[in-house]
Amino acid sequence: MIRTALGASTLALALAVAATATTACGGTAYQTLTLTNKSPRPIEQLFVYPTGQPRGPSRGTLAVDATTTVKMKPGGVDVYAISQKLIIDEHTRETPEASVTVELKRPLTVIFHDESTHPAEVDAADVREATFRVTPAPPADADGHGASDGASPDAPPPGE
Repeated sequence: MIRTALGASTLALALAVAATATTACGGTAYQTLTLTNKSPRPIEQLFVYPTGQPRGPSRGTLAVDATTTVKMKPGGVDVYAISQKLIIDEHTRETPEASVTVELKRPLTVIFHDESTHPAEVDAADVREATFRVTPAPPADADGHGASDGASPDAPPPGE
């Protein structure tokens, strides 16, 4: 009987020490990464992965003004987003991309936005930004044609 009681208390003590050691050494503590889309377009593919590791499959989409959260192990984390395709003009298409690498030691937020905007939220503590660079549409001429309609601005109109 004494032997059984001693065995049970020793096992309980060993489990308590193991749990404490796992937590003290970093164990499986995860941090929250919040992702917010402040661009005027949906994000069609969203990747979140440890720095230096393969990107893996997309974690989904993110609508305009939507937010999602991801639990990650502490350390370097890459965040990469592919926005909805833009039609710049008749001949030009663009698919904006944005990325940022963060050191995840505590909960952080990443805000996606276009280069031409600056949401007030990006100035807060524990917020990082990932910026989409978007080519502006060419200015239209007097006839309403864009600069990339294939004609030189100095060329005479067709038929002359």
